Amino acid sequence: MRTRILAAAAALSLALGGSFPAFETEKPAGTDAPQAVREILTEPPKIRLSDSLSSTLNSFSVSSGNYEWYCGDGGEMRGVIACGSAPLDEAVSESAEKLEVPEYNRLDAVPYRLSADVQPDEITLIRWDAADIGKTEAEAEEEKVYDEEPFLLELNGGKVYQVTAEWKEEKQEERGYYGTAEYVFVTE
Repeated sequence: MRTRILAAAAALSLALGGSFPAFETEKPAGTDAPQAVREILTEPPKIRLSDSLSSTLNSFSVSSGNYEWYCGDGGEMRGVIACGSAPLDEAVSESAEKLEVPEYNRLDAVPYRLSADVQPDEITLIRWDAADIGKTEAEAEEEKVYDEEPFLLELNGGKVYQVTAEWKEEKQEERGYYGTAEYVFVTE
C-alpha cells in the first residue's frame, strides 16, 4: 500500500511539472521496510522549463554548458570545472537550444516554471536581446535572482537567456554534492 502511495505521489509530482528527488530505495537485509539511499550527482542535472499557462505538459530541457561541480562521499570531494562559450557566442552556434514563447493576450511576459531532478537553491536569470547575438560585450537587459520555489521565470520571445543555478555548499553534507551551473537558451 505504501509503495502505491509513493508511486502515485511521484507520478503526480512529475505530471504537474515538479521534480522528484534523485533518491533510490533499497530494503535493508532481513526487513521489508524500504530505506532511502541518496544518489550523488556527479554533474549538474538538466533543467526543464514548462509554460505554466499552457494546458499541455510539454517541457523544454536544457543541459549545462559551463559549470563548477563538486561531489563525493565520506569526506573526499572531487571537483570538475567545465568552461563553454559565452552566452552571446553560444547562442550563435547551431546547438543553441531554442524555445518558442507563445503570445498570450495582455501579457508582456510568459511565466515558465523551472524544474530539475534536484531543485537548485537559487537561480539567477540574465536576459539579452537576440539582436546582440555575437556581441559578447553587450550589456544585459535584466538580471533577476530567484531564491524561493517555485521558480517562475518570466520569459519573452526574441531574447537570449542564461540561467545560473546554484546548489549551495552548506547542503553538501546531506546531498553529497554542490556547485553552480549555467544554462543558455534562445527564445523565439
